[in-house]
Amino acid sequence: MCIRDSVRRLNARAAEQAAARASSSSNWSSASSSGGGSYSSGPSAYTLRFAGGGGQGLIDACVGAVNYGNMGLLAEHWHCGGAWFPQYAGAIINIPGLGTFRSTGVIGVVNQATASVMDVPGGYEYVYQTCLNGSPATTGFFGLVRI
Repeated sequence: MCIRDSVRRLNARAAEQAAARASSSSNWSSASSSGGGSYSSGPSAYTLRFAGGGGQGLIDACVGAVNYGNMGLLAEHWHCGGAWFPQYAGAIINIPGLGTFRSTGVIGVVNQATASVMDVPGGYEYVYQTCLNGSPATTGFFGLVRI
């Protein structure tokens, strides 16, 4: 899958729907974590380790989520921190240098071997991507809406 095309598609549709979904979410979940990012008390607790803009080499270095090509796709390997990213809708995600976002939860899961960019939902300023359970066959995308 071409990541640049994925990002264009992600930004191409459903921005209003994503904002509406996020603003209507009133059920907060609390969670705890060790590794990846960090939590503090309360529902707005997850801070994403953010490495800045870059490419696959930076992702492979396991230094935090990478804004792939500075295109709004925040990618991180499962074993480098993706396992700790909150997967529930309504989670508040603090990203140093980018701002604070509300996660819409999983917006899509694709198999990298068979998916096309048409399979990735769009309409988000930023999308977090990790291979769920470390498998490229279950590459998960999470919509992030600025708050």
